[in-house]
Formats: sequence, structure tokens, C-alpha cells
Amino acid sequence: ITEPIKSFAFITPFLLLFSHDAFEIIVTDATYNTNTLKYELYGIMGVIDKTAFSLSYCLVATDIIGVNNVKVFLTDKDMVQISAAVLHIKRAIEQHLSSKKQVIQL
Repeated sequence: ITEPIKSFAFITPFLLLFSHDAFEIIVTDATYNTNTLKYELYGIMGVIDKTAFSLSYCLVATDIIGVNNVKVFLTDKDMVQISAAVLHIKRAIEQHLSSKKQVIQL
């Protein structure tokens, strides 16, 4: 490999032990600023009978993550994530309102 790896993912044995429709809930979360290479670690867990099982992990370089067409932003009570989402929404609204596109009224 001559180029840097931008992402790396793997599954755990739990993903293969259960049928996919056995999971009542699928959740994901990410860690930020946990390593010097600036990779984010995403974890995916499945819940069966109120017990969580780690299903998969993914390391992703922060320079390839894009959020251009996001319609829904779901987060836990992490105030940093909430503040970032609010900031991005405000910027999008300001850009839209200040755009020179002609508004067509029906």
C-alpha cells in the first residue's frame, strides 16, 4: 500500500451469531479526538432483550467524512454534537437566505 488508508472496518462474531431481524434496536456512536492520527472510531451495537452486543467498528479519517445531504441529525445528550449541529444549521440558513438565487413565488 503506497497511499494512506482512509478507513478500516471490521465486524465482531456477534453479527454472525444472530439473524439480522433478531435485533430490536441498532445504535451507533462515535469517539472524537482520541488518537494522534485524527481518525474517528464508530461503533455499531445491536440490542436483543435489553442486552447490547458490539456488532461492528469502523475507523474513518476525518478528512473524508461529508455531510452534504443530511436530512436528519440524531445525537445523544452530547452538547458538543448538539452545538455543532446547531452551528451547521445556522450556517446553512444564512447561506440560503443570502444566496443570489431568484425566489419564485407561486
